[in-house]
Parts: sequence; structure tokens; C-alpha cells
Amino acid sequence: MKRSILILLLSAFFIVALVPMVLAQHHKDLMVEKKIKQDNKLFKVLNLTDEQKIQISDLKLVHQKEMLPLRTELQGKMVELQLFKTEDKPDLKKIDNLIEEVEKIRAKMQKSRVRHQLEIRNILTPEQKRIFDSRTLQGPAKRFKKGIFGRELPGF
Repeated sequence: MKRSILILLLSAFFIVALVPMVLAQHHKDLMVEKKIKQDNKLFKVLNLTDEQKIQISDLKLVHQKEMLPLRTELQGKMVELQLFKTEDKPDLKKIDNLIEEVEKIRAKMQKSRVRHQLEIRNILTPEQKRIFDSRTLQGPAKRFKKGIFGRELPGF
């Protein structure tokens, strides 16, 4: 009897421990799949040559390697900021300094994104640049137009 309860408890523990990890991995896989579809759609719309696809993929890899430590640093600073804000007596000077550090990291990330886009743009033909530019310019507005839940917002 005790043995079966122990087995049942251990099974429940493993299920509770493993399910969030499996779900997180599934979400990550979906995000990667979505990004691949977006890239393929962009490649198709731009009618890229095989050489251009290779060059852009190489640039993307370099950009991802550059962004990874920045994202990690940003996440660490954001956690640190949350901890400072929840102290019994928050030190506003520390919080202000941390916010400035966060903004410096975000600025580095934005500069890296822009450089990456310009490097991609340099690979393209004039016609491809026109298409790329039009898609780049409509990006944020298009996302806003769809709204938070993917539905069209009235009046847009």
C-alpha cells in the first residue's frame, strides 16, 4: 500500500515537473517554425537567388550570435530591476541607474537590428530593395492594425 502511494506520488511529481518543460519546448518550436515560415515567405516574395539566400542566412546567424548575449544581459537586468522594486526600502538611485543600463542595452540591440537590415539590403537588387523597404516600413503598422489578438481593429 505504502509502495503504491509512493509510486503514485513520484509519478505525479514527474508529471508536474515535466509538463511545463514540454509545453515550453513546444512553444519554442512553434516560434522557430513561425520564423522559418516568415523567412521563406520573404525569400519567395523577394525572389532571391541561392547565393543571396546563403548570404542572408549567414548574416542572420552572425546577428543572432550578436543578439544572444544582449538578450541575456537585458533579461538579467530586468530581473534585477524587479528585485530592486520589491525591496522594503527601494533605492531610487540604484533603480534609475539600472533603468539607464537597460536602455543602453536596448539601444545596442536596436543598432544591431538596423545594421543587420542594412547588411541584408546591400545584398539585394534595386527591385528587391523596393520590396524589402516596403515590407520593412509596413511592419510595425501592420502588427498594430491586427491588434493584440490578431483581429483587425476598426478604423484601420
